[in-house]
Amino acid sequence: MKDFGIFIENRTLQYALWQRIEQLPSVTCYTQCAPLSTLTSNSARLLELDNGKTLSARLIVGADGAHSTLRTLAGISVTNYDYHQRAMIINVETELPQQDVSWQVFTPTGPIAMLPLPGHRASLVWYDKEETTKAREQLDDDALKAAIEIAFP
Repeated sequence: MKDFGIFIENRTLQYALWQRIEQLPSVTCYTQCAPLSTLTSNSARLLELDNGKTLSARLIVGADGAHSTLRTLAGISVTNYDYHQRAMIINVETELPQQDVSWQVFTPTGPIAMLPLPGHRASLVWYDKEETTKAREQLDDDALKAAIEIAFP
């Protein structure tokens, strides 16, 4: 059986990627700045940053998040849908060590899932109506634990 995927906590993945990027002599990281404009000059693309630098490349990749400035500068539109849902992500300790299995259930108010993490840990993803999730976010630890035990087998 082939692995469908693996789950890695975002902060762990970011840390590993930053460590690797710092080892690459052909990569220069520009942080604490943002793109202002793009231009095309012959076969090169120019990217002007708000720190006064202008970069030149054959290709500019816009991987700057959901509200991508680069996407906007390129004139690429997006379509958004409001599902009237909100997700709550909860990292939990489990009684038993996690197996290599995740599960997901589709409910009328949105999906819920348990994603295994190493050891006695898992990440729960709990979609629900926005107002229900906001109320759940205000629960104390004991009340939230009780709600989790009801919703997640």
